[in-house]
Amino acid sequence: MNKRKLYAFSKKYLNPKTIQPIVLLIVLAFLILHKHNNNMLDFHNLIDFTVFGAIVLVLICTAIANLLSKVIMKFCEDSAKLHTNYDQLMARYPLPSSKFFKFDSPAVPLENNIINDSIKHTVTFPVIPLWLKQYGDNKYVIAIEDDKYKNYKLPTQVAEHSTDLMSAHIFSDTYNNVVIRLDDIQSNQYKSIKLVTSRTNYFDSLITNRAMDYSFKVGKTIRDIYEPGPYLNELSRSKLSNHLGFNGFVEFSDGMIVFARRAGNVSIGKNMLSVSVEAALKAKYALNSDLEFTAGGLSHAICKTIKDELNISMGEKSDFCNHIIAFYRDVVEGGKPQFLFYVKNNDMTSDEMKEHFNSRNKLNKKNTDRAGNALHFLSRSELARCALSANKLILPSDVAQREGRKEFTMMPSSSASIAMMLKYFAGEANVEGH
Repeated sequence: MNKRKLYAFSKKYLNPKTIQPIVLLIVLAFLILHKHNNNMLDFHNLIDFTVFGAIVLVLICTAIANLLSKVIMKFCEDSAKLHTNYDQLMARYPLPSSKFFKFDSPAVPLENNIINDSIKHTVTFPVIPLWLKQYGDNKYVIAIEDDKYKNYKLPTQVAEHSTDLMSAHIFSDTYNNVVIRLDDIQSNQYKSIKLVTSRTNYFDSLITNRAMDYSFKVGKTIRDIYEPGPYLNELSRSKLSNHLGFNGFVEFSDGMIVFARRAGNVSIGKNMLSVSVEAALKAKYALNSDLEFTAGGLSHAICKTIKDELNISMGEKSDFCNHIIAFYRDVVEGGKPQFLFYVKNNDMTSDEMKEHFNSRNKLNKKNTDRAGNALHFLSRSELARCALSANKLILPSDVAQREGRKEFTMMPSSSASIAMMLKYFAGEANVEGH
């Protein structure tokens, strides 16, 4: 007997909600067999239909209530874990207010919801830039100071309530991995970037960064205890897991950039639009044979993650560090560090990518390394015409007609990534102008 499988089965299926009808059926079956063996089987006398009907009605109502509760909890899970009122969230960290990333986006007149790209309004995103690359500046160097023996330790209050905090992700598919923790980042006149790193694991990030606003202790949250405001702690002083994540854009030979619609079982951003790649920097890709994290490992991890999520090869000999255009902190996730990259695949069109992705999906529907389950394509010029907010991408009419919808909902980290990418390429015109 496989006791591990039996335990998993019992935990999933043998609970008060499922045992009630089973017990009722067993009792009913016993009564029928007893009467039958004593030749007393009279169906009308066997059961008191008033009592039996009441029991069945209670069970049906209980089943409906449980199902409704499950649907509502799944729908609301992300909002229970992370703040969704982003203006209110940013107001919690007023010192210094200038650190939040700002971008001039086309405005959306409220009276008719038509994008007017001649009128701009400033959008403030709940992300804090740590380093933004200037277009045409390829002289910067990424240096890494890694401590492979240093492992993140959960604060006592978090460890004591880890089971409760982990239950915040009950409707998300989660699996653990050793990931890279960013302890600090230092830049020198925007030419040299030093990453100070150690190790953490994904589960520790789930119960800290990705459960920041989950009420777990007499109405208190991780944010209330460790990042209450009015400022966000520096990375070097943060008590959170802070695994290094990244977003990335992949442009194809026809100028179209791929976006992915996230699955309904990911830990955050369920069913939302994401940029081409959104992932954690996994140790299995980033570490060398001595288990050390280097710039070469950073490049290799980007390449392998693109392969995982989009199933395309970008050339492992390329230095993807040269394609990083930003480092920033996501305030929604308690200041979790992220970086942003932009690469171009000149060997494939967007139509070929779509066909390639769909064929892979049919062969491997349970790929746990892939967060997206459907693709969308927009060009950089189309994105420049879209209206952005902290959590939405509103499409111009021609693009909306092609996509069959007026807007996409996004996590702030994703919408801010679009804004940072557009700001980066806006420098292209300035360089060419000189």
